[in-house]
Amino acid sequence: MKPSRPRGTLSLPKILVFILAGTILLSLLFYASWQRLNQKVEDILEAQFNQQQLELARKIADNVEAYFDYLENELLASPWRFRLAALDSPDFNAYMQARFKDMHRLGILELGLYDGAGRPLRVWRSDNVIAPPGSQEKLSPAILAWVKTPGNQGHLYLGEVHRATEPPWQGRLVMPLVTGL
Repeated sequence: MKPSRPRGTLSLPKILVFILAGTILLSLLFYASWQRLNQKVEDILEAQFNQQQLELARKIADNVEAYFDYLENELLASPWRFRLAALDSPDFNAYMQARFKDMHRLGILELGLYDGAGRPLRVWRSDNVIAPPGSQEKLSPAILAWVKTPGNQGHLYLGEVHRATEPPWQGRLVMPLVTGL
């Protein structure tokens, strides 16, 4: 004879199926919630990272702008400095070597003084090489034409950034900055 059960009660196998189904349903709900939370955290972290990168880029741009402003002021003040001392005096050469040393820290590769034909008169570099008079090194015709234009006096020529093909800066990215005297 079968043991009697109260009417309406579930059998053990049915209870196990309900428990298993409930466990699977709760697991799916937990997994979906976890995925959604994980996506929100990723979105927040990505937004924070992008904001930090934007702030860093702005800071770098501000620094570059400040460096260019400094260099522009230095170069535009050059005509006044050249009037204070004779170009062939030892004091002038020492002063320009010191100016070059200060600007070299900002990436300036050389300072040069050129004649009206674009030939170097004096060049200050970190290697202390000074282009000899009569050197074949010359300003480009485009720069020379810009310098000779009267309306450009007191302004700064910003050349194109390019990879130098000639020594001493061969292979480096350079950008000429020129002002007329």
